Amino acid sequence: MDPDILAHRVATGTSIHPVNSLNQDGLQQIIHTLYEITDKIDTKFELSERFSKLSARKRMLSQEEPFACWPNGTCFRAENGEKDPFQFNYWRISEDDIGVWNEDLMVEDTSLHHFVRYIPHLLLGVYANFDSDWAISEKDIQNGDVKGLFGATLSQHKHANTIQQSNRERLAGFVGDPSVQRISWDNERLMINDLPEEEYISINQQHMMAYFKEVGLQPDWGRNQGEVVCEHAVWLCLYPSWQSEGGRVTNLIPVIVGNYGGAGANGELVVAEAEAVISESFVRQTLLGGKTILERLEEILWVSDSRAVPEVISELERTALFIEEHPLLKRYRKLDMGMKYIADWGNALDEHNV
Repeated sequence: MDPDILAHRVATGTSIHPVNSLNQDGLQQIIHTLYEITDKIDTKFELSERFSKLSARKRMLSQEEPFACWPNGTCFRAENGEKDPFQFNYWRISEDDIGVWNEDLMVEDTSLHHFVRYIPHLLLGVYANFDSDWAISEKDIQNGDVKGLFGATLSQHKHANTIQQSNRERLAGFVGDPSVQRISWDNERLMINDLPEEEYISINQQHMMAYFKEVGLQPDWGRNQGEVVCEHAVWLCLYPSWQSEGGRVTNLIPVIVGNYGGAGANGELVVAEAEAVISESFVRQTLLGGKTILERLEEILWVSDSRAVPEVISELERTALFIEEHPLLKRYRKLDMGMKYIADWGNALDEHNV
């Protein structure tokens, strides 16, 4: 079992539990509360068993089959073009690598929505600097500074603040409040803010096209194809512990999910255990709307009155069984129902013959 979950279970109700100690740092209280919530939701919805079942189904597929790579269906390709075996649990980075989480997961060639659609999740927000690395014309670089690694970016524009302000106003006109991305399922179709996923993504792309026009660039979907606003979000999700082995999920843990580098391009996601990533530097980052990540974490835990349900509970419970929408589990249920019917049919024949 994951050590943090185990420690929570042992210490719950005692004076040594971090949440019960007045001397504990505020961040530690938040972290341990998230572990407590995760443990309860995992148990209530039998999520570890469901994820274990999904893993078992995945292992029966050829790596070339859709959804062979868990949970979203895209396998990492090595530089030589061959697919590497994908494990759903964390791979470990050497502890000698200073500044790098020692348990995390990189998922390539996917999007945030592809990843979170089958797991319990809650949107924390969109990074306030989501557009700082968007392309601009090199002639508009402020003070003639050298262009960055990927070319001239908005952060280098001589009128960067003005453009960012108009970008946010235009964004509100296209997608409304970008800090709201409510995912739901409607007749096997993924919906975002009550719009079909394809339509929501298209609206985001229209905003990107309008930005290109404003800064005098021709549409170039080479580097920027995935850099739509909705891919610059940060999510709190529940995910199988990196202690899981052999396809058996022992328990879930809270993780922070976002694009590589925080506000990076679509296609490279980082899944990091909450214990490892929730730090002073992380929570100081600002989200669209002005809140810091710390303020947002506090917001999802509080209630306005005793009858209200904290957002972290309502959203994680609402999305807890999204795993049942996974195509592999749907196939499993159909097979399971067929096998049950055959067993009942056989028993009925036996009784009739007797």
